[in-house]
Amino acid sequence: MPVSLMDARISELTSPVFPTVGDVQFSTVPLGFESAVLMISGEIDIVSAPPLRENLRVRVQEYRTLVVDFSGVDFFGSAGLGLFDTLEQAERDKGLEFEVVYGRSVARMLRAAALDAQWPSCASIYDAVREVETRGHRSLAPAV
Repeated sequence: MPVSLMDARISELTSPVFPTVGDVQFSTVPLGFESAVLMISGEIDIVSAPPLRENLRVRVQEYRTLVVDFSGVDFFGSAGLGLFDTLEQAERDKGLEFEVVYGRSVARMLRAAALDAQWPSCASIYDAVREVETRGHRSLAPAV
């Protein structure tokens, strides 16, 4: 099976260069026209959540489709819940399509806040991209 451009772009995610905001690192990898993966790792708390939320606001203006990967987040405090509000507001206001991938720390906070059913997670970045493509009936990668 030939490797698609999307697969090649996602493979770049194995060793991205992360800018740092406090104890949080993030990287945006464009997948194609108006779509990207935003990878977030580190600790999301009351100090790091506001600048990260601002970064997310910029990304939702730049892209029509986002996969937000929280799987590298080690600590996810309640201040991080605002990130999900930002995604939901962009979905309502500008039609953003998005999926999330998260690990144990984010899952634990969402369960504690009784929001886990509202914000289901895909198992991997690949699954999240495929979910968005299926829902939108289009490929996120540009044609070659």
